[in-house]
Parts: sequence; structure tokens; C-alpha cells
Amino acid sequence: MKLKLLVFTAALFIFSSFTNFNKVIQEQPLIQEDVIAGFSSDKFAAQLKNELNGKTMGYGFAIYQDGSKVMEYSNGLKRVVKDGGELDFDNTSRLHIASMSKTLTAIATTQLLKKDGIEPDTKIKDYLPPDWEIGPNVEKITFRDLMTHRSGIRDDGPADCNGETYKQLECKIKTGVQVDSMAVHRYQNMNFALLRILIPKLEGYDHLSGEANDTSTAYKYIRYVNDNIFNKCGFSGRGLTHPDLTENVWYYHWPYENVAGQRFYDYALSMGAYGWYVSVDDYAKIINTLFNSNELLDGAWRDTMTTDGLGCYTYRGKHGGYFWHNGGWTWSDKSGSGQLHTCWMYYPNNVICVSMVNSDIPGWFPDILAHAYDKAWKKQ
Repeated sequence: MKLKLLVFTAALFIFSSFTNFNKVIQEQPLIQEDVIAGFSSDKFAAQLKNELNGKTMGYGFAIYQDGSKVMEYSNGLKRVVKDGGELDFDNTSRLHIASMSKTLTAIATTQLLKKDGIEPDTKIKDYLPPDWEIGPNVEKITFRDLMTHRSGIRDDGPADCNGETYKQLECKIKTGVQVDSMAVHRYQNMNFALLRILIPKLEGYDHLSGEANDTSTAYKYIRYVNDNIFNKCGFSGRGLTHPDLTENVWYYHWPYENVAGQRFYDYALSMGAYGWYVSVDDYAKIINTLFNSNELLDGAWRDTMTTDGLGCYTYRGKHGGYFWHNGGWTWSDKSGSGQLHTCWMYYPNNVICVSMVNSDIPGWFPDILAHAYDKAWKKQ
């Protein structure tokens, strides 16, 4: 009995250490003594509704199991009277997915590494623009380092070197990185923005000189993701890099106090870490295609991506390790203010959930999705 209590106490301590974004580390699935069976998608959906109904401006989710959609739901508003009239939130309108864009960039990068027979631990220096000055220790950075935020790149330098534009990234590479920062996880958008510039070179295109390489790399990255991710998931031309104003999605603070909402912008020249506009329905198709076919990545490379944490993380849940990535954004100016939150999660029994919210949320999204899943089981 004492031994079981000790095991439970240790497991509880380990679980609690993984509920903060910056503390998530890859782990092997946790094996429970009291095996629970009978997952219920209805119960899962009910738990999500309980967490989000009346606590957000608008939200939607889609649930897949064994490769098929088993549940979809939306609730609340995507636009209010103050911004042009009430419109219901839906799962087909495209939202800015923020950092869930990183998963798309990681899939694209991993596809090209596989195609070219290049290992993730290959150094990036030969794929950088040749007219960029290479600063200290940059020659040590690998593709894996960028996709796991262990490159040593930090946003603690001059403003001209901090950000996701072409010029800011060029400046960061010239400045270089500190050795003691390398191989240490620190979440930085610049890692995935830099992949936007490397992907065209991986694809076989030569970098252009000077400022022309800015738009050239950006639009080659955009085209690649559209052709090799969105098209393969059955929604050709639906991946946008700017808000589609006809879809009337606005972003709000919650609780709502009759304040104008906010729109986000076209991030084409700073993409990679964020910037894509994708619907709940379409993003769920991407994650389902990733895990239930070889269209995006074959099994071995998919395992490399997930278990090594390339553009995703592992949440230590009650039923094992859950792969996930989330996104969030806050913006305020004189025209209005708002937030967005997005998250995808893949669970051990081939269950997928994708959810998006156009306002604040009542907690950390990976916690919300993990706990809803954990409560969606019936004992045999």
C-alpha cells in the first residue's frame, strides 16, 4: 500500500510540473494501474462545452477519432452589433491561428528534409542567404534546434534585431548567439520565422540578392505550404495569409463590455511562427491527415516530428502523452481590442481535437483540452 501511495505521489508531482507551457518536456506515456476504457466523444464534447460556453465570445471545435470526424460544435458570436451586426461563430470561417502556424512550418520543413535525405541535425548555415553575415556560433545551429526552440536565438538584443521580418532576422544572424544559450529551450518566434527563409532553399531555389530575397522567400514559403499541406488535405486555396473580410471574424475581450473588437493583419512578410488564417474545420483536416495517412509525412518522419517535438509538444496526461500546440494573440489600439486562442491536441487512442476561440479563455488551452479528454471516459 505504501509503495502504491509513493508511486501515486511521484506521478502527481511529475504531472504538475508539466502544466506550464515553458515546462513541457517530452515524456513516455504514463501507465495507469486502474485501466479505464470506453472513451466517449459525446462526453468529451460535453466537457468542452462546460469549459467554454458562456466564458468566451465565440468558439468552435472539431473532434476526430480513427480518421473520421465524430463531432463538431460552435457557440457564441464571431461579430457583435457594434462591429456591424451579430453573426454566429462557425467552424468554416478562417481565423488567425497564431502559433499553430508553427506546426505547419514544421511539417513543411520536415517534408523537405525527408525529400532531400537531410537529417534534422543538419546545420542551417549553408541554407541561409549567402549575402548575410554569419555571427558567432550561428554555424552550430541545426534545423532541429530551430524547430525545438533550442537554437540560442533570443529576443534580448536591439529592437532592429528582434522580430520576424527579413531585416530583423538578418540582423539577428549577424549578431550571433551565445554558447550558453544553445541547447536550452526558450520559446522564440524568430526560430520559425527563420525557417520561412530556409524552406525555399531546401526546396531547391537559390536565394536572391538583397531586399528581393525578402518577398521571394516569403511567397515561396506560402506557395509551398498551400501546395504541400493545404492541397493535400483537400482544401486547395483556402489557406490565407491575410484576413478574409467577407468572413467577418472579429476578436474580443471577455467578459465583453460593448467595446469594439479587433481585426488582425496580413503577416505575409513575417510568417513562419504565426500568420496563417485557417478555419477550425480545415485545421482539423490537417491534423487528421498528419496522423491518419502518409500524405503529409510517413510514419517514421511523423514519429520524428512528434516524439522529438518538432513544432509540437507533449502534454503528460492521465492516459499518456498527448501531442499538441497552441496559439494566442492580444492586440489593442484606438480602433478596438481583442484576443484569440487556438489549440490542437492528439491523444493516444487516435482521438484529435482542434479548437479556436475569438476572445480570452478561462485557463490555459492545452489544460482545457487535456482535462476534457481525461473526463471523457467511462469505466468498464
